Amino acid sequence: MFRLLAIILISTAFAQARPTNTELAARLADSLAASLISIGDTLLVRSPSGDSQLPILHALASRHRVRLVENPLEGDILILSPAIYRVQYSPIDDNSIVRTIALSISVQKVSSGNLQNPTQYNFTHTDTLSRSELVQVNAAEPLYLSSEIPPERQSFFSSWVRPAAVFATLAATVWLFFSVRSR
Repeated sequence: MFRLLAIILISTAFAQARPTNTELAARLADSLAASLISIGDTLLVRSPSGDSQLPILHALASRHRVRLVENPLEGDILILSPAIYRVQYSPIDDNSIVRTIALSISVQKVSSGNLQNPTQYNFTHTDTLSRSELVQVNAAEPLYLSSEIPPERQSFFSSWVRPAAVFATLAATVWLFFSVRSR
């Protein structure tokens, strides 16, 4: 009975966990891989090197047989531009932040030595997080998926009343110090 309760509690905790930026980038890359149609049994791909290309190449390899090529005139090839990921955080209120992760990439096809016009693919994911969840999902992200977390909004008390109270206390202390010494 105790094990069953523990399993239920652990599974609900994992079900409520928000995906990290890396996991969302992999989902966006998988959407790209699903929209590209293989031109045969092996997908020939020419791609620039870099960490931002890895989720895309991994997603392509999970759906198709992929071979990386250097020469774009070997046959029917997909030429990938460098992937551009954009991560943006926008505060809604004191505790909620909207997270937007976007993937933009251009794909050109070479068919029988003829270079076709590039096709632009844009994929976006938006969700709402609390500040505590944002710290958890933004931890240890790669540089291309990191963004500055917006600072907390300051209330009227913290921006005006607290500094005025500190200044008044300091002024009263200085005044008392000099007024007692002069007697």
